[in-house]
Amino acid sequence: MKKWAKLSLIAVLTALLLFCGIYINIRHNNRMAAIELASVEAVVVSHDKSVFPEFIYNAGAINNESIYGEKEHNFTLSPIADIKDLTEFSTDIVRGQITGLSYTFINGIAYTVADLHISDSLKGSLVPDDVVSLYYLGGYAAVQDYNNFYDIEGGEQNKYYKFTVTGYPVPEIGQDMLFFLSQRCDKFTIPDGAFCLSSGGNSVYTLSENGEAFTGNGKSFSYEYIEGLIK
Repeated sequence: MKKWAKLSLIAVLTALLLFCGIYINIRHNNRMAAIELASVEAVVVSHDKSVFPEFIYNAGAINNESIYGEKEHNFTLSPIADIKDLTEFSTDIVRGQITGLSYTFINGIAYTVADLHISDSLKGSLVPDDVVSLYYLGGYAAVQDYNNFYDIEGGEQNKYYKFTVTGYPVPEIGQDMLFFLSQRCDKFTIPDGAFCLSSGGNSVYTLSENGEAFTGNGKSFSYEYIEGLIK
């Protein structure tokens, strides 16, 4: 009888140890899977380096019917046009696609904030799949916001001014271009961590039809040329 009881106890202990082992193994696998998933999500999130202003307008409310009038920002654009000087001045040179646009009005200036998805980086710390905020001069401002800032009485509700800058590029969703960027922006208006164009109308270039060079502003140059300048 004692022998049977001893064997039963051994069987129970063995089953208990086996169950514990299986349980621990399952917990370990679940934990490793959770860590792996968290790591993947962290990598994805880390690519989003967007920097938004304090507020943006509802883009859906801006249409032909809501445009009250057009105005022009009279800015003196940076004269840098030489590719060599532009390469040296730029903090980042990247190829990327504009995937989204939003609009804001900061300290009396209308900005278009472009979501730029990086596909290649020639200079700077950005890497492929980074998403950054590129602030363009021009865009839209609510009439009331404009009038309040410049102490003008009145103002139509739900109406917007459209702002342009002569000689300055206008971003469009889907544009796939080479950008010369700078983080030496006007920090009085543009948030830290955001980007601006290095030189007004001379900072964006499109790939030529044969795919061998980037063109724009009467210039044409290859990837190899820019890489040579950077080295």
